Amino acid sequence: MPIISLKHKFIIILNPKCASTYLERVFRNFNDYPRKIYKHHKAELVRKILNEDGHNYEDFFVVIVTRNPFDHAISGYYQDMILYMSNRNKSIKNNEKYYKYINDLNAYIMNEKIRHYPGLKKIICENNSTKCLVNKIFKMTEIKKLISFFERKYNIKLEKVSKIINKKQLNLFNHDYKIEDFNEDSKKKIESSYAHEFLFLDDNLYYERNENLIKLV
Repeated sequence: MPIISLKHKFIIILNPKCASTYLERVFRNFNDYPRKIYKHHKAELVRKILNEDGHNYEDFFVVIVTRNPFDHAISGYYQDMILYMSNRNKSIKNNEKYYKYINDLNAYIMNEKIRHYPGLKKIICENNSTKCLVNKIFKMTEIKKLISFFERKYNIKLEKVSKIINKKQLNLFNHDYKIEDFNEDSKKKIESSYAHEFLFLDDNLYYERNENLIKLV
């Protein structure tokens, strides 16, 4: 579920493939919301649930983590391939869907929805608008900064957790995909689908809680 601290009044929206499992472990002693909520709910739905339960979403400091969309797409690809390989003897449908993409990242990108990732705008904004529902966005490379930020802001001590390594990924794939492995069509699709991520990572996205996202260039 999203990390929600009723005691300290903060929320971490868990962006898929953006250290969400790691953050769950780091903040496990401060996630005190009594109702179980789907881990990757968008900010809009988290707000709806909290308000229905008698809590005011506006009272909470809300953050999210994002990452380079190319790295995100690679991570999503590996997870789908791992799920295929793990279930290849159990699900004929799974076999048919993913067999053709083994060791072909570009075909996967062009023909499939990148694993359960709607994009930053859809996750942090009010439905069908660009109104921002979070206070702060951290880059994936700033996880240590995020942890330090919360420890200082709320005077808390967070868990020290080792980096999570997917051993299945290491064992099942003989190709370690990098950004340079994307062909031009895949690059264009990623850049078009996740434009707000690239703007943010390039420091060209203005965002403010309850205001519209603005492209600065």
